[in-house]
Amino acid sequence: MNFNTTKKRLAWLSKRGNIVTLKTHIHLSDGRKLRQLIVDHLQDKDGFYRIIGTHYNSNIYTNLRKLVEAIDWEWMEQNTEV
Repeated sequence: MNFNTTKKRLAWLSKRGNIVTLKTHIHLSDGRKLRQLIVDHLQDKDGFYRIIGTHYNSNIYTNLRKLVEAIDWEWMEQNTEV
C-alpha cells in the first residue's frame, strides 16, 4: 500500500479495523509497551488529536499533523497489503 499523500494517510487512520504502527512506543500503566494499534476512530477533542484503538489509545497530539508524523509510514508501506 502506498501512503504517499496526507489524504491516503488520514483515510487509513480513519478506517475502523486498520492496524497502525507508531514510530515510538506507547507505555502502558502495567509496564508493557507497544507500537501497534487497531484503529477504532480518530478523536478530535478541543484541538487535540489521538487514535482511539480497540484496546489501547495513542498518545495525544496538539495537532493532526503531529499525529500523522508519529506513524511509521515507511514500515507500513513495506508491510501492508490491501
